[in-house]
Amino acid sequence: MASIKDRKRLRQLVLWLKVLVALLLTAALVGWGFSLDWKVFKPATKAKTGVLEETVQGLGFCLRQESVVFSPLSGSVDQYVSEGVRVPTGKVVAVVTDEITRTALARERELLVRRQADLATRNPLNLGNVSEPGVTIEAQTVADMLNQVDLEYIQCQREIRASTAGIVSYFIDGLEETPLPVALKNLADLEYPLSSFPRLPREPVPTLRNWKIEKNQPLLKIVDNLQFWVVLDLPVDIRVEEGSWVQVRFVQEPNILIKARINKVVNKNDFTRLLLSIADYQDFFTTLRWVNLEVVLARYQGIILPNQALVKENGTNGVYVRGFGGVVFKPVTILGYVGDQVVVQGLAEGSKVIY
Repeated sequence: MASIKDRKRLRQLVLWLKVLVALLLTAALVGWGFSLDWKVFKPATKAKTGVLEETVQGLGFCLRQESVVFSPLSGSVDQYVSEGVRVPTGKVVAVVTDEITRTALARERELLVRRQADLATRNPLNLGNVSEPGVTIEAQTVADMLNQVDLEYIQCQREIRASTAGIVSYFIDGLEETPLPVALKNLADLEYPLSSFPRLPREPVPTLRNWKIEKNQPLLKIVDNLQFWVVLDLPVDIRVEEGSWVQVRFVQEPNILIKARINKVVNKNDFTRLLLSIADYQDFFTTLRWVNLEVVLARYQGIILPNQALVKENGTNGVYVRGFGGVVFKPVTILGYVGDQVVVQGLAEGSKVIY
């Protein structure tokens, strides 16, 4: 039977053995960490698929080929075509009626008809009636006046027809009359930023009856939906090229990306002015004038990672991925950088990437 002294020695021996094993394990773990550049201890992020965009904000001025129609007379307007409807050439869009003059002419016509009937009863050609001097002459005069009143009555109502094919719009802000090429040139040569100009937005007139208007006032316009331009001011340090394509996003429809061509770049001291043409005409373009735009200079879709996750091994771009067997190097293809993030392909979604 072991003595108390022997048992004490055994416990000490076991304790020293435990300490030794712990030291060996610590040394092995530290050595493993050094051999892996401490990757095993670094944080990891789960690889996720997404879209990164390089964007810039700017103020734009919209231009279209617009033909304004003015009211030929004062009166009430009946709209036959609603805002935003495309019509062919010659289509009746609205009717303007001068009700005040019409009422006066109707009263005058009624008096002339009565006088005509009265003269007819005294016509010498009617048997049994007594002839009076001048009756025939007056009857002719009354007939002529009646014809004139009928003509004027017809002229009190005028059909407004589309002078060209296009989209009907009742949104008129007074900036339509300058021809499109002249307006584009003037804005391109303008030395001041667009933001220095006052903006007076107007709402389109709704479709309604008995809308009152004065003669020679703007009534409506026909918009050519085959041409749409945006003159846009961007920060001065933006680098873009004439003839290249970008995508733009309007605040009115933020979920739609629209392709636009950069037709001209004008570099100013404090800003860069772009002339963008858009072929894909949208319905909401018809009433736009001043707009806030988001220009997408670059758009990448793939696995989004922090920039610091990228490493190079033997000249190959890649990342370290943590798996069941340890840390593994995975080559990737870099699609693009946006800020402190990078978009890559060649990596499975859900992978634990060390960074």
